[in-house]
Amino acid sequence: MKSKRAAGICLAAGIAGASLTGCYAKLTQSEYSKTVGATFGSTNIYFDEINYYVKMNQVTYDYYFENYYAYYTNYKTLKEFYEGTDLTTGGKTMWESLKQSSLQSLWQTYALVEFAKKNNITLTDEEQQKVNDAVDEYFHDTDTGIIEAMGATRELTTKVITDNALANKAYTVITDDIDTTVNDADFRYTEIAYVRIAAAPADTTAESTTAADETEAGDSTETTQAEETKTIGKDELMAMGDTVLSELKTAVATNKSNAAETVKKLHESDKDYTFSSSESAIYGKPAEDATESISTWAWNNLKTGDYDKYYDETNSACYVVYCVNDDNAKSKASAIETELENRRADKFKEKYKAIADSGSVFSVKEKLLAQYDFAEIKYSGKSAHSEEETTAETTTTAEATTAETTAEAPETSEDVTLEPGTDAETTQEQEESEQATDEEPGQEQTNEPDENAQGDEPTTALAE
Repeated sequence: MKSKRAAGICLAAGIAGASLTGCYAKLTQSEYSKTVGATFGSTNIYFDEINYYVKMNQVTYDYYFENYYAYYTNYKTLKEFYEGTDLTTGGKTMWESLKQSSLQSLWQTYALVEFAKKNNITLTDEEQQKVNDAVDEYFHDTDTGIIEAMGATRELTTKVITDNALANKAYTVITDDIDTTVNDADFRYTEIAYVRIAAAPADTTAESTTAADETEAGDSTETTQAEETKTIGKDELMAMGDTVLSELKTAVATNKSNAAETVKKLHESDKDYTFSSSESAIYGKPAEDATESISTWAWNNLKTGDYDKYYDETNSACYVVYCVNDDNAKSKASAIETELENRRADKFKEKYKAIADSGSVFSVKEKLLAQYDFAEIKYSGKSAHSEEETTAETTTTAEATTAETTAEAPETSEDVTLEPGTDAETTQEQEESEQATDEEPGQEQTNEPDENAQGDEPTTALAE
């Protein structure tokens, strides 16, 4: 079940643009903190904060391009991607769409913070500490190229994360009246291990002989014989299934966590059949009109500890199955959580328009924003964390080398105490972490906050 939380519910009816006369020179980043780019009521929003929101969303867009659009569209560079209009609506470029969605996120943040202040919603000391910790973590773990592109000062980052935390708390209050009643049976998940058996692909072997008569006419004759593997039908597959079922029972008794793979390996040399396996296939409640398949059959028929066979008529395959659990608690809890999140998202959508309409007016310096062009983020592949590791490793190596050299010296003073170098702590290289929101670039997105994420590292304004 897909959560609506990050699906982009497009709550903003549109951004009220304040038309200004005259031309704007393009701003340099050093001017951002001194230039008003938008207003919320009587509050000036400076361009450094707008840039912060845009760039942190750009990180997500870059990720989509590098891992999806670069392979499945005609866009081969980031510049082509951001200047293109194929993935957007209304003829907007991807860059314009990104700027607009970022401004909607910014607007929503300010609106929710205003709502929080009106309703005496504040952060507890514990929540404020989480904000402070998140700021420290952000500067410790984030790619230095991202920090530079965002103009992320500690003061600005603290403001953004604090606002996000307060907006999250307001979101919780706004959606606290949802119906939390669910029918457990609708969220039951069946987990099975299986070995799938099918006929090996037909193999055509051809034996060709050519006899050429050495005559003046140069006549030649060619004959070809083709032999196909025998056809394996349902009865033979199910008979093989009986053998595999016995093997699976033995394997489960010996090593339940790797039973299906163990059985598959027993048949690696079999030329008539192909075998595949899964140790944990999990299926939820099928739709009422769902066509029968291994998933619908398993959910409707199996109980924990059952062994059985299922024949897939569509794909001519036999499944030999062990039911690990007919009510997987982890999957159920996750599905219920997603259902409640969807209800909160619907409730928030229902209430937010009135909150925004009754709140302060959000206005953007449109002509100034128009001068804000796309620029690639120069990712460094390094963070303060990784640089600390490099420094530690270098220092440790130097200490170890010094100690080794001194130890090997034949003439060491008796007053010298040799101390071995301390081994550097081995730490897995920090992976860059982008917010994996469900929305894809080009979709209008006004992300509602995650009520559980107090002070998360900012990767998109109000995303999880």
